[in-house]
Amino acid sequence: MPTETFTAKIQQNRRIQIPVLLRWRYKLNLGIVLKIEIVRTSPLKKTRFYARLQKSGRVTIPKLTAETTQLNKGDVVEVTVWIQQPSIV
Repeated sequence: MPTETFTAKIQQNRRIQIPVLLRWRYKLNLGIVLKIEIVRTSPLKKTRFYARLQKSGRVTIPKLTAETTQLNKGDVVEVTVWIQQPSIV
């Protein structure tokens, strides 16, 4: 399962933009479910969750997750995405 790490800024409505090159490299389509880890540096907080890729190439951080890690619009975070490639049967 490939892992990619990048830095992102929390956008309006708790959204994170997945980089275009990452979406192209792994052929990520609308609706794919990704396992995501967000690390906030000050104060240090880490959380993992699953999110569905939206049409705009963004994922939404669950409200409870954002509240427990005290994430706000404009915060810069380190994002790790685990991408599960569909198996061919």
